[in-house]
Amino acid sequence: MKDSQENLTFEIKISEIDLEYNVQDTVREVFLIGRSKRFLKNSKNKLVGLLAKIEHPFSFTLNENILEQSLNQIKGGVDNPAEDAIYYLDDNEELQIQAEKHGKKVDIEELATLVIDKLGKRDYSYIELPIKLDIANLTRADLEKVKPQVTPLLKESLIIRHKEKTWEINSLEKLGFLEVKKEKNNLKLGINKQALTSYEKNLEAQVNVLPRGIVNESEDGKVLNFELLGEREELDVARFATDFEEAFFDGQKEVVLTTKVTEKTADVSKYGIRELIGYGESNYGGSSASRAANLILAAKKASGVLVPPGGVYSLNKSVGPINASTGFGSAWVIASGRTVLGSGGGVCQTSTTLFRAVLDSGLPVVERHAHDYRVGYYEKDQPAGFDAAIYQPSLDMKFKNDTENYVLVQAYAIPEETKLVFKIYGTSDGREVEITEPVITGVIAPPETEYRETDTLKKGVVQQVDFSAWGATSVFSRKVTREGEVLFEETYRSVYRPWKAIFLVGTAE
Repeated sequence: MKDSQENLTFEIKISEIDLEYNVQDTVREVFLIGRSKRFLKNSKNKLVGLLAKIEHPFSFTLNENILEQSLNQIKGGVDNPAEDAIYYLDDNEELQIQAEKHGKKVDIEELATLVIDKLGKRDYSYIELPIKLDIANLTRADLEKVKPQVTPLLKESLIIRHKEKTWEINSLEKLGFLEVKKEKNNLKLGINKQALTSYEKNLEAQVNVLPRGIVNESEDGKVLNFELLGEREELDVARFATDFEEAFFDGQKEVVLTTKVTEKTADVSKYGIRELIGYGESNYGGSSASRAANLILAAKKASGVLVPPGGVYSLNKSVGPINASTGFGSAWVIASGRTVLGSGGGVCQTSTTLFRAVLDSGLPVVERHAHDYRVGYYEKDQPAGFDAAIYQPSLDMKFKNDTENYVLVQAYAIPEETKLVFKIYGTSDGREVEITEPVITGVIAPPETEYRETDTLKKGVVQQVDFSAWGATSVFSRKVTREGEVLFEETYRSVYRPWKAIFLVGTAE
């Protein structure tokens, strides 16, 4: 097949489409010419056969799916879709028009007919691709007609307001919302639905407030008492769409968001918090007071979040900023390839415990990072590999609720046992989880201890600032099934670097 205008050629190999000719069927069909039970058709065929040669296609079979894929690939390599004329702002923010571009496209149905016809004749010569002109819908002339209506719409920014928060939509961004619709040569200005929907989702992520919840009582994994701890607030999307369009075209400067508030006394059964679906724990024994306080504070902030169906839970988002102003103290953290004192040291114990609960629940893990080196706290009750590091803003621990009901994340500490617990509640959909024992390989001894002299410490003072750890690679798998069907299967591979201990040796007099 070829496109003579562009000097392009394409080839479909017979072997790729599983083409097979059936000689017996072809002979049978030819034999039946002029021998049908219909008298007039027989007479016509016999007369034609006397006056001219009758050509009958060969009978054949082929893989239609592969042929269709091949033809579509050819179409994709040739098609040059038309581009409508569009508005744009120049360097002086003046409204300009980029002219339309007409294109071309392969008539895929006609091409398929030509290919089948050629194969029936066992004719493998070139086929000239049937190409049609693709005409742009909107032209420069169209946009020139409505330009006087568009120009004033872009003069001022539009402000979106919700309580103390504001978002500005400038002239260029407003242009992205504008759509010129053309129906039967009639032009009409409107709002691009795709752009508006995308903006609405962004607003929802910043405006919507899910109520927090708590399971107060349960027995054998069954929830006996669940209550909401706050109101639910959601953007009224339908109202926003109406208000936005009115403000956009009426020259208004501001849109005040309308939200729908659900009282915490509302029916809680609709959330589907019925049973325990995931459990994880870890032991923080041996932690400093500051480290223990940090991981417990993070667990409190992470607890009580209701994740809607299809929603993604982010530990960083739930906990919020981790710094001194939000109550986190200084403790050892891994940063830039070193163990240093920093705000929120110990919060990784919180993410590690959540990771274990998510694994147990059978919910998909969206984001998880292993630590740079093995941390003793996380191997008190689990082998290496069942940890999860977080470090704002780059490292997070996330999971997705792919069930049909809400799930509740609940966390708490048992100080007398130095134990941190995460529970995930929801409605079981029958999924079962299989987790293999981790395979530990590549065990490497820690490098030799390093002693660094410093004049920041008095002579004779020695201070340990980094801690040794063995390097290793841990690999384990998780398979999630329901009624014998594999929903997903995944492998977790954690590579831990060998880590050396570092001591500072004082030299100051």
